Amino acid sequence: MKFKTMFLLAVFAGASLLSPRPARAEVGVSVSFFYDELSPYGRWESVGRWGDCWIPGNVAAGWQPYTDGQWIYTDYGWTWVSYDRWGGDPYHYGTWVWEDPWGWVWVPGTVWAPAWVTWGYSGSYVGWAPIPPTVSISYGGYSGAAIVVPQSRYVFVPVNRFAGVRVSSVRLPVRENAAIFPHVRKLTSYSVSGGILVNRGPSVATIEQATRTRIPKASISEAKSRPVPMSASGARRGQKISVVSPAPVRAREIAQHRERAGAPPPASAGHKEHATPPPGGQHEAAPKHEASPRHHASPPKHEAIPKHEAAPKHEAAPKHEAAAPKHEAAPPKHEAAPPKHEPPPPRHEAPPPHPEAPPHAAPPHPAPEHRPPPPHKQEPPPPPEGGEPGPPPGS
Repeated sequence: MKFKTMFLLAVFAGASLLSPRPARAEVGVSVSFFYDELSPYGRWESVGRWGDCWIPGNVAAGWQPYTDGQWIYTDYGWTWVSYDRWGGDPYHYGTWVWEDPWGWVWVPGTVWAPAWVTWGYSGSYVGWAPIPPTVSISYGGYSGAAIVVPQSRYVFVPVNRFAGVRVSSVRLPVRENAAIFPHVRKLTSYSVSGGILVNRGPSVATIEQATRTRIPKASISEAKSRPVPMSASGARRGQKISVVSPAPVRAREIAQHRERAGAPPPASAGHKEHATPPPGGQHEAAPKHEASPRHHASPPKHEAIPKHEAAPKHEAAPKHEAAAPKHEAAPPKHEAAPPKHEPPPPRHEAPPPHPEAPPHAAPPHPAPEHRPPPPHKQEPPPPPEGGEPGPPPGS
């Protein structure tokens, strides 16, 4: 009995070892994961119609994606191996797009692929370019019409320098694209194997025939990326899924991630910084001149100066008339102006000047009107030259 029990236990143990283990659930990536991974190497900004995107920093002039690295052939087709210091995820998820004035920006996505490119091939050259963010694929891959982007976005290399060679060392100048582009066959081809996308592109046999060299199959580990089934990104049979995550989903996920991390919201002036505006603060400081009281106070300064209003003083009387008392002379100055146009008074009414007045205080005209006329009549002196009126009556 004891032997039988031990035998049954051994059988059950063997059966448990031979039975398949439960499949481990595949965990996909998220936009917040990319946010943390790429933030040290660039900046995140809202880029026009594409929404939240990542812009690499400290890249060389003329840089563009899929140039600093090499192509290898793996179980998943043509796979890109990046030499960029921020790793390979932006080449296996999402896609790149050129957008003024930011330049090349990466639009995040959560579907893995060996490389997100469309191809161009001739007997002499192989070319590729990032697929647009508007592309969608089905659970079975992509086998529709070739996706064509502007010819300036393509990278071309000689066919015999295509596989296993650093692209930046053999790529043709962009100015030659115009002559090559009309003669290449455009193709975009993705299939699915085991639920994972495969980038077909130019067939290996065609490249081997053109180069007369056998192309060995490399390990996917060389790409520093792990293949992830499409189902991990939410793709389902019979449905299409976008290569990039929808802009509202990205915005919401990044905002929630930043809120949990206690980080401030992205600066609204980030895309201006990329567009090389003047140093921060100059635009804000410009209104300083408009608000400065110095310029507004200038007009009243000229209006308050009495020098220009006192100009009639020289026309009304000679300079020595200013010796009269300031408080008494101010009112008669304005009253004396009208008699200038009236006819002079009768000569027989003008009294003689007073001899007792001091020489320096003697006015050119007789004393004020409040003194009574003398009892006798005397001819007044003739009027002065220049037609000026005589003294006022009763003076």
